[in-house]
Amino acid sequence: MEFHKHLLVHVSCVSPFFYFTIVSILTNTEQFQISKTLNSSTNKEIPSVSLLQKSPSSPVSCHATGFYPDRAIMFWSKDEEEHHDNVDHGEILPNHDGSFQMSVDLDVSSFPAEHWDKYRCVFQLSGVKDQVIRLDSAVIRTNRGNPLLLFIIIGAAVAALALRRWDWIPANKSTPSPASSSELTERLNQPSE
Repeated sequence: MEFHKHLLVHVSCVSPFFYFTIVSILTNTEQFQISKTLNSSTNKEIPSVSLLQKSPSSPVSCHATGFYPDRAIMFWSKDEEEHHDNVDHGEILPNHDGSFQMSVDLDVSSFPAEHWDKYRCVFQLSGVKDQVIRLDSAVIRTNRGNPLLLFIIIGAAVAALALRRWDWIPANKSTPSPASSSELTERLNQPSE
């Protein structure tokens, strides 16, 4: 807005016509921005809520993203009651598109896996139905790959190296190159038999 004031002062010195034209453009632009902001603030999309875990020994993170406004509540519950032990609440952070994200971690190492079904992650946003996810290892997204696939890949690489070492797979052998260009010319000019 400070830029607008300086621009208007300089333009008004040049010509009254330019002054009114620029005032009109700036006013329309600001009205457009206000209208766009109001429309996006009333747009409520259903956020994505998921369970994440980096490794089996790390906490399970309940993560919600894509919600607006930034006044949401997320918590872990056990047996239908809010659970506070071994819970770490993250802060609400902005996304690049103007929506928000947040997460709440639950340290699952403090109780046996048989009790996981008692725990739920609850995400509440005004005007949107509560989203509840049951703690279940089948729905947790992890960074871990398939260990069987890793063993297959490593095994195939070791087998290929072993076969090559014992000459069961021939090495890439090429014909020796001529020592000089005159040798090459001589070879090419030899009559075929």
